[in-house]
Amino acid sequence: MWQAVAGILAASVSLAAFQMVYENYSKSLRDSKTSDKVAQIGAGLEKDKSGTHTKKWKAPLWKLGSKVRKGVWRQTPRSRYIRAQSSLRADIRVKLNLAQDNGKLDLSECELESIPEEVFDIECLTELSLAGNNLSSIPRGIGRLRNLEKLQLSGNRLREVPDELCLLDNLEGLWLHGNLLEQLPSDIGALPHLKQLAIAGNRLTSLPESIGLLNALSELVVAGNRLEELPKSIGTLSSLRNLDLHGNQLGSVCDTIGMLSSLEELWLQGNKKLEGLPPTLKGLHQLKKMSAADCSLTQIPSELGEMQELQDLSLYGNKLERVPVGILQAPRLRKVWLEGNPLHSENVRDLVHAANRKICFHIGLDDVQVAIEDDRVADNDMKNVLSSRIFSNCVSESMDGYWKLDRHVGGHSSVANASPVLVVAFGSAPGVPNWGGAIRRVRENFDNDSHAEINFDVLYVVDPHRSWYGGGDERYSQYNNAIEKIASQYPKVIFIGDSMGATAALMFAKHATMVHSFCPQIDLSKSSIRPGEEEAWEGILKERVLAGIEACSGDIQVHVGNWHHDVQQSNIIPSSLEHARVKIYGIDSHRLAIALDRGNKLIPILESSILQCCGVTNTANIRLSNFF
Repeated sequence: MWQAVAGILAASVSLAAFQMVYENYSKSLRDSKTSDKVAQIGAGLEKDKSGTHTKKWKAPLWKLGSKVRKGVWRQTPRSRYIRAQSSLRADIRVKLNLAQDNGKLDLSECELESIPEEVFDIECLTELSLAGNNLSSIPRGIGRLRNLEKLQLSGNRLREVPDELCLLDNLEGLWLHGNLLEQLPSDIGALPHLKQLAIAGNRLTSLPESIGLLNALSELVVAGNRLEELPKSIGTLSSLRNLDLHGNQLGSVCDTIGMLSSLEELWLQGNKKLEGLPPTLKGLHQLKKMSAADCSLTQIPSELGEMQELQDLSLYGNKLERVPVGILQAPRLRKVWLEGNPLHSENVRDLVHAANRKICFHIGLDDVQVAIEDDRVADNDMKNVLSSRIFSNCVSESMDGYWKLDRHVGGHSSVANASPVLVVAFGSAPGVPNWGGAIRRVRENFDNDSHAEINFDVLYVVDPHRSWYGGGDERYSQYNNAIEKIASQYPKVIFIGDSMGATAALMFAKHATMVHSFCPQIDLSKSSIRPGEEEAWEGILKERVLAGIEACSGDIQVHVGNWHHDVQQSNIIPSSLEHARVKIYGIDSHRLAIALDRGNKLIPILESSILQCCGVTNTANIRLSNFF
């Protein structure tokens, strides 16, 4: 045994001596001004602050002999890769080295203005994320990463992407949202395995015709762009299940859209130039949800009644005077939302009578359409079909977006005689009212707990254009004035919202007595989910959000998970503002409100806030402070 120990010690001494000899050798090379060779030899060594080489090797010392010959590194691809890393930040070097082994490289939010050339030498990469940087271009070298399956480029300053991106024939997911793109490569269709394409929040005015060649594509999100038309080839996307086109400038929808045999969801809301829909939509045999709300529709094809799987149809906020009764014949249709349309009274009566013959059916109508004080429509059919809530058109018809006041059952028809508490629920980026389910459960809980004295109204506000409620332009004033007009009629006002809606809740907080903001985006320059606007626009929004927080005379609660991006956004709020508090949950997700709801924590927060504003003690003795 002692002989073995002695052998190990001898080997260690020899190894240390060899290392010392080599360090002296590299120093002599530097002294002889052979700086080019020194740079090559030193690539495998760390340097201390003085610039001298330390004894910490990045490669095992026993491999040194195979790399040194006559004082220089051998010119192998691996040695070139290691040598080039010497000028990179330490954290990026670590990530590059790890990517060599696992094929995954995450350089998101690294404040990069250009992509290190070494990235394109890791040809084994299958996943690459460069999201949330300051990239203005993508090098043509991206085409060398032929094994890539997922490429994340969202939240940069890209105005174009190179044609070489179309060489990535193994790519399955491509995320380009939140940039400044004005066009896509003409050969985008040369990606045979692409399943997800996210290009929302850019400046696209059209899509290339070749997009119809993406036979594997199942999700296409082009929301919040400037599309004026769709390529006819879009009808050949046989695998497409979700098509999101909301918040564009479409003037029409091509007939070929009816060929999307696998489509389950179609989102067209917020296209203010859209006046009609093609009858070929009846060919969407798998479609379950469709929204063409907040457009300028003047007609709806009766053929929608032939859609076998359609369950939810949103047509609110258009210019429809008549809706074909035949659309209610769609066998699975259960909800039709028609608020904010100038429907003729006889058409309303016909729709209600037809709906009454269906089981568990609901039509969304507003008080103007129903004319609830008119005995001509206050019949049993109306009472059976309508929800207990009648929405009120509470702002000017010229105002964009979804503005619906959901009054308490015992409330009155005018805002001036409304409930003592108003809850304003701001919609998020998808452009649909997304707080209705939670509010309904709050009402049900109050009813079950015999809280007859609890009386609150709800104002649903939605920005269908994905413009962050005009936070960086003149649309801000329109939203602000409309919110002030309504909120000023209530003694207590509670704002709630998540993501884009959370931003709005803070931006207009001066009109609230209590705010619950879930994962707000305050500095959009640091966000991947954002509109395709310049930095100056984003700067104005940030100023308005901070001004709204400071001007609020009530309590502000900002809720975020432990995802570093959301924590970073919440840290922008000045700690000196005592009325604005931040709660961090152990949930690594931007969809915090959904996660809290699944854990039965969201409804108690809302209930406690409403009870507090009503001056009522919760029967479960839950104090709001318990949640923060």
